[in-house]
Amino acid sequence: MTDSLYSKISRQTVYNVIKNADMDYVVDDVKANIDTIYIRFDEKYVYTQGTNKLKKEIKTAVIYTGIKQEYKGRNMLLNRHVITSLGYSTDIKHKCLDYIFKTYDTNKISTVMISGDGAQWIKKSTSDFYFHDNITVHFILDRFHMNQSVNHITKDEDI
Repeated sequence: MTDSLYSKISRQTVYNVIKNADMDYVVDDVKANIDTIYIRFDEKYVYTQGTNKLKKEIKTAVIYTGIKQEYKGRNMLLNRHVITSLGYSTDIKHKCLDYIFKTYDTNKISTVMISGDGAQWIKKSTSDFYFHDNITVHFILDRFHMNQSVNHITKDEDI
């Protein structure tokens, strides 16, 4: 096949193939023993085609097991997995729980760190990630929103 043949596939065709594809993740039979799991929740508002320029809310979650420095000033998330949903907050939390239960030995997880912008659905999600009695679940503001909150308290540069 020539390169010119590939360029004749429309954007809509690519979108339809991706949207309708069953692209589940492959889970190994052996579950990983992880002590701490990190989850970043957020929502994005994006314009969609054919909706009279209305924005659609997409909820996102990034699940990872740690951070490794690639080089100075550049970090990489370890075992990163991204989950998105157009549904309610319960939908994305269920997808996260499904992924965690299929991927990790939840009996070995001792800490879950949830970060986000402080939205109520993110703060309330801490109660959904108690896998056993000896687990600790924390919510923390992400760095951007923490800095923004401090800046809203005062405009004094010294503070």
